[in-house]
Amino acid sequence: MTLIAAVLLAPAAHAGCEEPTTDRDLLALLEEALEAYSALELDTFDQRVADLHSAVPCLSDAIAELTAARLHGVGALQAFGQRDIALAEASFAAARAASPGFRMPASVVAEGSPLSVHMDAIDLREVRPEPVMPPASGSIWLDGRSGRERRPGFPVVFQHIEGDTVHQSALLPPGAPLPSYPEPGGRSGGGLRKALLVTAFASSAITVGTLGANRALAKCTDGTKPLVGGCPMEERAAVNAMAGLSTGAFVVAAASWTGWALTGKR
Repeated sequence: MTLIAAVLLAPAAHAGCEEPTTDRDLLALLEEALEAYSALELDTFDQRVADLHSAVPCLSDAIAELTAARLHGVGALQAFGQRDIALAEASFAAARAASPGFRMPASVVAEGSPLSVHMDAIDLREVRPEPVMPPASGSIWLDGRSGRERRPGFPVVFQHIEGDTVHQSALLPPGAPLPSYPEPGGRSGGGLRKALLVTAFASSAITVGTLGANRALAKCTDGTKPLVGGCPMEERAAVNAMAGLSTGAFVVAAASWTGWALTGKR
């Protein structure tokens, strides 16, 4: 199991933690992990990675940008050792995005080594970030900074922080949705998506129904088109009302389906 895949969000803040950890604790573990890796002490390296697995969800303070970058760097080392090149390159890119100019120590990744060619394999300028829904209170921190965008193809350190309180911390793998948190309006992301989905289905059904009814009334009794005149007033009014209702339902359906899709990409 990789570092990224193993660090999952606990259902409640610090659930299962014997005691809270800090950014300084992570730095110490990362330093020991890098020293073990450069000395080829792989058993010690694996143990320090396991310690990091346990420490991240227990953070009691905001992780620093450089710490997040080094965490992604260790994830890249582990992914490369497991021959997961795509994850290694994404992790290196995440490290550079978290702390511009970040490089792994030469004692760990020597210049010109097989691993070094993967450090800059992904051009950050070609990776478009996606918006993140703000929480109802506090702020979302991604890789050590408060922000409203993430690159979904990269791993990311997620934190929900309010004042001095860290509600949630998680190291998420590429493509993973953000953990659930209270959003503006008192809805969680899941509740909002369900409401939009119900609205989308209902308005789509109304659109189809009114279009069918409108088609049935598409001609006057004398065969002329009601929308261009020629019918009795009551026939034109019925058809035009159906046309207006179907158009309005279509607009609501399109907006609801779009909202449902977007709320799934937090």
